[in-house]
Amino acid sequence: MKAGKGELWIAVSIAGFAVSDLFDRVAMFETSAILGTLIKCSIILLFGICIHLISGEKYRFSKYFVISGIVSELLGSAFFMYGLKFGVSVVLPMIQTQVIWTAIFSYFILKERLAGRGFLPGIIALVVGLIILTYGRYGYSPTDRWYLGAILGTLASVGWGCGAVMWKRGQIAGVSPSSGIVTHYLTAVIALGIISVGGGLLIPIQVSGGDLFNLGIAALLDGVLGMYALMASLRYISATRAQSLKSFYPVIACVLAWFIIRDPLNWQMLLGICIATAGVILIERGGRGDKD
Repeated sequence: MKAGKGELWIAVSIAGFAVSDLFDRVAMFETSAILGTLIKCSIILLFGICIHLISGEKYRFSKYFVISGIVSELLGSAFFMYGLKFGVSVVLPMIQTQVIWTAIFSYFILKERLAGRGFLPGIIALVVGLIILTYGRYGYSPTDRWYLGAILGTLASVGWGCGAVMWKRGQIAGVSPSSGIVTHYLTAVIALGIISVGGGLLIPIQVSGGDLFNLGIAALLDGVLGMYALMASLRYISATRAQSLKSFYPVIACVLAWFIIRDPLNWQMLLGICIATAGVILIERGGRGDKD
């Protein structure tokens, strides 16, 4: 019964993340990536402050959450949002490489050991899947600049991987998640705001009502619903199982993007995404010693 509840929460989390990306994709047709990320971070920050006040916990500062706010949002989320301009189907699979970067940063910063039989096979499957995806996307439209989305997605995964390690380092230092959320997103909002104001003509501070609505819905879906459902699932199932199931979200997001907004997708791309997803699952299980 408990396992069923955990998987139901994961399904809600996947839906939140997948549908959120569609709203982000539509908003990114006209809005700058920096401004879009600033709007989303501001909305999540407001919810984070409310949750912190309701929790009644004493606020604690940690430099690690300052670092996570910068690398996760300025490098991770901003590059991801910019990459969405080139299509959901090339960006989302590339962010699957986040598990590799997280493992690397964890090894050097947290001194965590890379263990498990599935780690190396997972990396091989992930790389093969991304190669097949690249081949399929090139065959779909060899003349457009889709490869920029792949590059930006990879850079975003580096930022998120480093940010996740900084987040864990902050919690090891004894800072609560609610305090971490406030510091993380407050740092991001300040940094993104400075860039937006100082960018002048390079980063126009303008957004339509429709794009503002889309970004607001996206923030609620992934920053609030998606993350809450993911955290709730951990009360019933293991972290390994939760993360493995969550790994299917890019597949679902790409199919939804193809069906709803006609984002490019063919059978080679879908095959590559599925193989890459299988690789991610192997890496996640391998990195935890193949234990469920």
